[in-house]
Amino acid sequence: MNQRIAVLLVCVAAAAAADKKVIICHVPPGNPSNSHTISVGESAVSAHLGHGDEVGACATGCLVDAAICDDGNACTSDSCDANGQCHHDAVSCEDGNPCTVDLCDAQSGCYSVANEGAACDDDNACTQGDVCVGTVCRGSAIAGCCATSADCDDGNACTADACVAGSCANQPRDCTVGDKCLAGFCDANGDCATAPVSGDPDCNSCGDGLAQPLEECDGQDLRGQTCVSLLGSGRPVEGLRCTTGCQFDLSGCAPFDPGEDF
Repeated sequence: MNQRIAVLLVCVAAAAAADKKVIICHVPPGNPSNSHTISVGESAVSAHLGHGDEVGACATGCLVDAAICDDGNACTSDSCDANGQCHHDAVSCEDGNPCTVDLCDAQSGCYSVANEGAACDDDNACTQGDVCVGTVCRGSAIAGCCATSADCDDGNACTADACVAGSCANQPRDCTVGDKCLAGFCDANGDCATAPVSGDPDCNSCGDGLAQPLEECDGQDLRGQTCVSLLGSGRPVEGLRCTTGCQFDLSGCAPFDPGEDF
């Protein structure tokens, strides 16, 4: 009885071993286009692999040729999954621009048209009433509004331009001086400069370079006069000078010698 049981167990074990099956992709020699999936016994696997077969099922559908998933529609994104099935997902034509209406044509793909007149936001705090003009968002400038001091440049070199709490401040440059006999001012380059004060008796000093009301001249300040304007024609234009006493020096205004050839 024990011997029979032992034999029976051996037979069962052998049968179980024989029942082990493996799925392979069989590629017939000389006819690779006819590959197909088969199940073989465990002992036959090595032989199959030896002539080009592969463990696992043969690829099917788009796994064999991904091109079969191309549906010819430019508005879909075509893909192949692990099971060889094609999928066609709609493409997104969204360009992130609120001033366009985004569309798709099956032949040419995505395109957009202007969303004329649609409300939008140009991200500029200094504009209002923003709307789409063509494909661009534009707003109307808010007078005096600013984001940085650069927005407040008034083109005047003699003002200090600044953006304060969202509004422009254009303050005149302070060029005042403590000397009562000097007037401070801002020049064309935006720099502070000074000039002698006129008309003030306390500042009416000969030699300050400014011809005051009681002076004929002062230094280079000849009040616009020349030898010709003072003495008439026939005199050198450049001969007029000013004395240290702020009086005209006419010594250089002698008339031309008639005998000289000029």
